[in-house]
Amino acid sequence: MLTQILDHARCSGLSLSGIRISPDVLASSLASPHLQSLHLANTSLDTRILRSAVIPQCTRLSRIALDGVPGIDDLVVMAIAHSCPALTSVAFASCPMVTDLGIKAIAESCPLLTHVDMSGTNITVAAVFAISDRRGSQIVHLSIAGCPLRKADANMLAAALVDLTGLVSLNVSCMSAGWTALSAASVPQTPIVLSLAQDSFEPDTSDASSASAWLATQFPHLETLHVGFMECPDEMDCRRLFGRLHGLRSLWFPDSFSLTPRSLRCILDRCRNLTHLHLPSLSPALSPLLSTLPPSALLQIPSKCTRLRMLSLVGHTVSADVLRSIALGCLHLVELDISLTRRVDPPITRDVLFEFVAGAPRLEVLRMAGRGFDAKFVRPLQRVYPHVHFDLFLQS
Repeated sequence: MLTQILDHARCSGLSLSGIRISPDVLASSLASPHLQSLHLANTSLDTRILRSAVIPQCTRLSRIALDGVPGIDDLVVMAIAHSCPALTSVAFASCPMVTDLGIKAIAESCPLLTHVDMSGTNITVAAVFAISDRRGSQIVHLSIAGCPLRKADANMLAAALVDLTGLVSLNVSCMSAGWTALSAASVPQTPIVLSLAQDSFEPDTSDASSASAWLATQFPHLETLHVGFMECPDEMDCRRLFGRLHGLRSLWFPDSFSLTPRSLRCILDRCRNLTHLHLPSLSPALSPLLSTLPPSALLQIPSKCTRLRMLSLVGHTVSADVLRSIALGCLHLVELDISLTRRVDPPITRDVLFEFVAGAPRLEVLRMAGRGFDAKFVRPLQRVYPHVHFDLFLQS
C-alpha cells in the first residue's frame, strides 16, 4: 500500500514516526528519488537497509529526522552526508551512537544546512566547531541539549558558538556547559550597532535595571532559547546572560533548574518581548522550597510580559490573585498550564476559574492536572466556554 502511494502520488514528504517498519517495506517503499522530507523519529527499522538501500536513492532529500531510532550511528549519518548534499535540516536527537565523526561529515557535505538537532548524541565540542566553521551564520537552529559537555568545556563551547550569529533558535539545556558558554558567547567580539525591530520593546529609562540591560549582543536574531541544568542562578548570572538576549520571544527552562524570585524578576525586566515562557516544572514531592516561586513572584509576569501567548507555571504557587492578574495583563494568552501547582488560601474555586476564563478572551487551553479537579468540576466551565479545552491529565 505504501509503495503504491509513493509511486502514484510521487510523495515529496513522508512521516512514519513511532511505528515498526519491516525490512521489505523499508527497502521497497522508502527508497524513492522523489522524497524531499523524511521523518522516521522513534521508529524501529533495520539501519543496515536504511544505510545501503534507502539513503542512496533519496538524493533530493532536504530534511531528515531520525530522532530516537535505535541503531543510528556514524555510518548512517555519513551515508546521509554522502548521498544527500541538498539537506537543509537534520535531526539525530537521542541517537547516542552518533559522534563527532558523523556530524563533521554532515557539516562538510551539506552546504545548505540551516537546522541541526544533535541533542542527546555523544558529540564533543569538536562537532559544534565543525558546524560553526563550515556553516557559520547560516545556521538558524541548533540543539545540543543533553550532550556530554561538562563545565570545563564551557570556554571552548563559547568559542564555537560565537560564529553562529544567525541563530534564531538554540537549545543548550540539560548540560553543565550551556549557561556559562552562552553567557560568554553572547558578548560581541567586535563593536556592534544594536538594531531593533520596529515592534521591539523599548526600555524604560526610568528603570535603571531595564535601561542598563540594553546591551549589544552576538546573537541579534535569537528568539527561542532552551537553557539551564541543575543550577540556581543568582541575579548577577541572569543579568549577564539575559542582558544581551533582549530579543527573546520563547524561553524554556528544564525541570532540573531552579529560579529565585529575584532571578525571575531580573529575567522579566530584560525579556519584555516574551510570547512563550516555560518555568521549571516542579514536582511538589521533590522540589526544594527555594525552587517554588511564590505568588508575589508570579505576579510580576503579567505586568512585565504582556505579549505572552503560552505560560507554564507547573508546580509553583498559583493563587487566585495570580490568575486574575494574568487575565488582566496577558490579553493574548492562548495556553496556560497550572498543573501540580501548590494550593494556597483562599483556594482556586470554580468561580475563580469562571472569572479567569471570562477575562482571557483568546484562551484556548487551560491545563489543571494534579489539582484535584475532576470531570464533574469542569463540566459547567465546558458548557459555558466550549472553545476552551480544560485538560486534567499530566503531559508526558
